[in-house]
Amino acid sequence: LDRAGVSEIVWDQTQNYANNGLTLAFTLNVKNSIVQKPETYSEQALASAAAGIQQASVQAVQGAATAKKASLSAEKKPNVIFVMSEAFWDPTLLTNVTFSEDPLPTIHRLQKESGANYLLSPQYGGGTSNVEFEVLTGNSMSALPGGSIPYQQYISKPLPSLASYFADQGYKSMGIHSYEGWFWDRNSVYKELGFESFKSSEHFVNPETKGYFISDAEVAKNVINEVDKTENPMFIYTVTMENHGPYDDPRYGENQFKATGGNLSTQAKSILETYAQGAHDADQSLQMLIDHFKDSDEPTMIVFYGDHLPMLGMDYQVYKEAGFISTSDANKWSLDEIKKMHSTPLVTWSNFDMPKQDNPVI
Repeated sequence: LDRAGVSEIVWDQTQNYANNGLTLAFTLNVKNSIVQKPETYSEQALASAAAGIQQASVQAVQGAATAKKASLSAEKKPNVIFVMSEAFWDPTLLTNVTFSEDPLPTIHRLQKESGANYLLSPQYGGGTSNVEFEVLTGNSMSALPGGSIPYQQYISKPLPSLASYFADQGYKSMGIHSYEGWFWDRNSVYKELGFESFKSSEHFVNPETKGYFISDAEVAKNVINEVDKTENPMFIYTVTMENHGPYDDPRYGENQFKATGGNLSTQAKSILETYAQGAHDADQSLQMLIDHFKDSDEPTMIVFYGDHLPMLGMDYQVYKEAGFISTSDANKWSLDEIKKMHSTPLVTWSNFDMPKQDNPVI
């Protein structure tokens, strides 16, 4: 396929069919669409699982009824803001590398306050919509064929998600993404997931850009504006774009964060510093949200995490040169290395008291 010039364009099926033709594009999709029936799958197994869920739900309701009332009024439901930050990761985890200053002061402060939690992502370097699929629906990519893209191949009718759950609770469920709505077919998929509205880049008014894309600060401003102008409590699922790769060009001009140490080549050093600058902007956009909602009379919760690790050079160049992994051959990674290459920071913040939860890996 590679020698024939075939490129499987999974993020845009219109382009996939235009470039590869009907027969080949169809065949490429079919190989990723056949879900094998698990050996343990049966009506009896499903009935047993459903009974367990029902019993757990009853116990949860009973437990909530007898628990002490939280400081948050039950009458006033909190806004819930998810921020899935594009390729967000903590570059200070490269222990052999030192930065001139901390690029992620907000994240590191929240980690000290509420614990360092991580999201175990099914992706590396791309495939954002698959992470979105897992988070929004609770379904796992591990049950699907390798290479499949649920947003492209499976979601063509209503599917329960966080968006539909919050909508059922009287919330306005809204998706915000600072890129075009056709990307990963979100225009169609978000409707099936139960989002009431979707604000993609086409609906941003004179947005600030930074580097190649709309800035994370601009996204934060849009989130604040949507919450402040809406009467109902909101569930907002936000996907950013500023720090999307590639990072080969120093697209922010002079980078604030200088990396030293390790065995970084000049190219790897430049890639890492460009990435760190974008990660810092993401960190500061989170701080912007916190600064606004800490003084708000609306109870608000923010969940912030990265969708996957960034692709820092070809063949894991930066990770290898910095000693984060032992080899560029992913097939030879240890289990710990696989885990490291799929773990993104996850932090939460709220302007009301919440019990601390210790979930090291989700």
